[in-house]
Amino acid sequence: MNNIRVAKIPSEMNWPCRGAAVVIDVLRATTVITQGIANGAAEVVVFGEIDQVRALGSTSPKPLLCGERACKPIEGFDLGNSPSEYDRQRVGGKRLVMTTTNGTRAAIAAAGFDTIYAASFNNLASVVSALARESEISIVCAGTDGEVTDEDLLLAGAILDRLAYTGDDIDAVEVLKVWRAFQASGISLAEYLGNTLGGRNLIAAGYQNDILFCAQVDITTALPTVQSRDPITFGG
Repeated sequence: MNNIRVAKIPSEMNWPCRGAAVVIDVLRATTVITQGIANGAAEVVVFGEIDQVRALGSTSPKPLLCGERACKPIEGFDLGNSPSEYDRQRVGGKRLVMTTTNGTRAAIAAAGFDTIYAASFNNLASVVSALARESEISIVCAGTDGEVTDEDLLLAGAILDRLAYTGDDIDAVEVLKVWRAFQASGISLAEYLGNTLGGRNLIAAGYQNDILFCAQVDITTALPTVQSRDPITFGG
């Protein structure tokens, strides 16, 4: 499969929104969305701004307000952005409304595509299986504060590797090289993620355990898929 393009950050996506998009924010938004859907959340609705989420706090039935800024939970919200928080007891049957520094904005940037998936290492196999049925694919990496970050490139490369990509998109070729260099390095996925820009930020904020969670490969078959677009809403 070769009809694939990669945006290393959302602002690089300068082509028509056709086919399927897969949004990546390994540390941590798309991992959290994956865990939310895996553990029975009714839906995960994503927003760019904190005030948009707060405005839904008084609606009935009351949703769970979720997200972070600068890695930390947002004051007054029910959940932060640690995937371990999103267990079945807490999120089962609930509507989650979420804003994060990078990942939710990347999902919003991909709103024009026919199909939109959320990808993490946790659900890598399910994402690849779905993408193998698509004829045109855009991989949209969230980055960190507008900068390219290697944890997202690594997952993009893993997806391309499993899809047996042999095309010539410059950025796709680059991220595939990132993945293959990691495979040859002999270091663990958790160690690699911890050395990325996003990983270093999490460690500095005291969330190193989240890196271990995000480094688990294929622990769920959940495939968060956008069900509606105003606002962007992921379901299972």
